Amino acid sequence: MLQLILYYDDIEVTNPLSPKAGTHKLGVFYYAFKNVHPIHLSTLNHFSLAALFKSSDANEFGYDPVLRPLVDDLKELENTGIEIDCENFKGTIKVGLAQVVGDNLGINSLFGFAQGFTANFLCRKCKVHRDNIRQNTRCQGVLRTKRNYNEDLELENLPLTGILCHCLLNELSSFHVVTNYAPDIMHDILEGICPLEMKLVLHYLISNGNLDLGTLNGRITSYNYGFSYSSNKPCIYSWQSLLNPDGSSGQNAAQMWALQRNIGVMIGDLIPENNEYWELILLLWDLMDIIFSPAITPGECAFLETLISEHHELFLELFPDRHLKPKHHFILHYPRAALKIGPLIHYWAMRFEAKHTFFRRLSHIICNFKNITKSMAYRHQMYQCHQMLSKKAFKNASLEIGPGSSTLLSVLPDCNLLSNLLGMYPLFGDVFITKWAKV
Repeated sequence: MLQLILYYDDIEVTNPLSPKAGTHKLGVFYYAFKNVHPIHLSTLNHFSLAALFKSSDANEFGYDPVLRPLVDDLKELENTGIEIDCENFKGTIKVGLAQVVGDNLGINSLFGFAQGFTANFLCRKCKVHRDNIRQNTRCQGVLRTKRNYNEDLELENLPLTGILCHCLLNELSSFHVVTNYAPDIMHDILEGICPLEMKLVLHYLISNGNLDLGTLNGRITSYNYGFSYSSNKPCIYSWQSLLNPDGSSGQNAAQMWALQRNIGVMIGDLIPENNEYWELILLLWDLMDIIFSPAITPGECAFLETLISEHHELFLELFPDRHLKPKHHFILHYPRAALKIGPLIHYWAMRFEAKHTFFRRLSHIICNFKNITKSMAYRHQMYQCHQMLSKKAFKNASLEIGPGSSTLLSVLPDCNLLSNLLGMYPLFGDVFITKWAKV
């Protein structure tokens, strides 16, 4: 059976600061095949458009009119399947919905759960109360099951159950909202926990005299991020930003990833040994190594559960005037999710969100909002047809690399020529020398 990953999000296709902001906001469903090699899951050409609609229509009429055609098609694919007759295969392939991914607020609204982090029962994985989330370092809530979900649905009591309405996706035999384990690791960690704790720790280190803001920003701007992070260099911090840890960090998810992975080399020499606040960042590194790993074992899932608990306990100990955020609670479910569906990075929203660029750019090109959803869907399908006919759909992912080792570019023969060919890549930057490559 082909397993589909469905992605849902809203797109603002106009200038978010213009008077028309929100008027042409669109809801979008993409899908990808989970059965393909994981290397293809990061290529934008692998993501296909399933539905495009106005967000205002969903807000007024609900998601049922949008989901009904999609659910009917998925039912037919589940029961009847697709007849395929080609050189390598002949037969019928059935299709099922594996997981639905997206940001927490969007998925909660799509599934009919409480919208917003101020609800009494804001978690769609368990039935823990909002007040208990603030101090719980382990998952202590009753897990949601199909049985208690149906019981709560019959009560029709949002404050008591955290469930607003039924979701049409539950009509599928291959899917139910309580078995949708895929978490939102990009928004939970890179746009939630990381920015908060980074600002709290940096504020303490600067206030304690371990480093000053000028030194920090100087090292952020002058650091050699190498080829991997060169297009996502972090921004500098202002003192006002550090004084407001709950506010925006000024970093997007990719920039926060680059900063989190390199901050130890940047300022590690200025941090005293056994500094408890720095230990919080180190614990965050350790659990991120497992969460963002492309492969994971049951033993690592158990270790991850321990790391998350230790991290939360240390956070509450170092910052007694603060409490755990809802996103701190969400990652408590990560070990169980990894055991159920495998490496969590295969379900993150970052690559799906990169697909939005096509529609944002297209809206500024066509400048026609009479029937914006039809115009964009038509243009996208024509573009995707061109990609498939030209056999470019998986071209970017066709490179296989063998074993090798890392070294400095400067030690290689003709290093200056190689530097020019790589776009003035630094001579003291890291390069990987492989024994073989297959294109």
